[in-house]
Amino acid sequence: ITVDAPTGQTSAVVNWSTPTTTFSCSTGNVTLTQTAGLASGSAFPIGTSTISYQATNNCGDTDNCSFTVTVNEITNPGNYCTADSDFPWQDWITNVSLGTINNNSGKSAYGDFTNLSTNLNKGTNYTLSVSNTFSYLQNYSVYSRAWIDFNNDNTFSASELVLSVDKTNLPNGTTLDIVSQSFTIPNTASTGTTRMRVILSKDTPPTSCGTIAFGEVEDYNINITANAAARAVYFLNGEKQNRTAHLNWVTNEEFTNDYFIVERSADQINFEELSTINSREEFTKETRSYHYIDEAPLAGANYYRIKKVAMDDSFEYSNEQLMNFGEKSFLRVYPNPAANESFIDLSNYLNQKVALSIYNVNGIKQVDYIIEKASNIPFRMDLQNLQNGAYLIYIKVEGRRAQARKLIVSKMY
Repeated sequence: ITVDAPTGQTSAVVNWSTPTTTFSCSTGNVTLTQTAGLASGSAFPIGTSTISYQATNNCGDTDNCSFTVTVNEITNPGNYCTADSDFPWQDWITNVSLGTINNNSGKSAYGDFTNLSTNLNKGTNYTLSVSNTFSYLQNYSVYSRAWIDFNNDNTFSASELVLSVDKTNLPNGTTLDIVSQSFTIPNTASTGTTRMRVILSKDTPPTSCGTIAFGEVEDYNINITANAAARAVYFLNGEKQNRTAHLNWVTNEEFTNDYFIVERSADQINFEELSTINSREEFTKETRSYHYIDEAPLAGANYYRIKKVAMDDSFEYSNEQLMNFGEKSFLRVYPNPAANESFIDLSNYLNQKVALSIYNVNGIKQVDYIIEKASNIPFRMDLQNLQNGAYLIYIKVEGRRAQARKLIVSKMY
């Protein structure tokens, strides 16, 4: 069995199935005993361990089996180039501080600290601080460099350099030198876990890969998260006013908000966009309120939500608000009963195509209407050719479910 230890760890938990046994002895049971090594489910140290079992039956037969468990140390996880130092004993990194990382370390050609991580937000400014220690007290020059793989392509490019500080001719006797530099996480950075590499080099400026003569190399993990604007807390509230839906939402910070999309659904699964509303402020931590009116809600259930989009195209959704509008209030037929004409209110389906048919009680179609664009003016249905009796008006708005209304025709002869 061969496994890799988790990054930065010196052991790994290993499990296996209990060995099976087969004996020709017809009486009794088989006893299986582990005679060497740690038990299954234990944390195995880096290296190779031997596991042995012995099986015994009631006939006096015994048999043994063994296998090895190998735990590999991942000194440079991922597909990043290697970097280290030939001689870290006189010039080394003693502390790296960024976000929640505050790591003290000793002398090492390469320090793998990818078990440590901090969250950094896109579009936000941070300061990286590195403490360097020296034991050879002579005048010389040292170079501090750090890169963060923003696009997560397993390389450190020049545009990903976040710390570049040169100290030439350090005073004789210097034992500690702290360097720092501020930088901003690009809005174009890839979200998720990526790598930061920190290098201290004596005499010559280092590149991100390869072996330096004097100094130290350390690697850390960085978790890049979406822009703060896309995570700002906000709340959507809805209110019915007559036959319209009034939506109000509040944001408590808008660092780099771009716009809001008002969305609606009849089934809480398929949402349609109703409107796009631009953010009023680009950079503010003040509370901002927004308002939208849906003049033509769907008949029945209406689920509303707000999609907030940041300038880096990251986004999140608000809570959902349900408002239910009874269908009868949407398709009002009047007068009803009617004699020679009746009207139907289609104002909630402005500019939408509507197919309208009238059937008698035997299911025979009597009248067909196609309304290319519904308007605020009630649609007139001509009933002069219909006899007295009950009819069914079948209404189909394009893209919506069909509805029906009962109509009574009553004429005075």
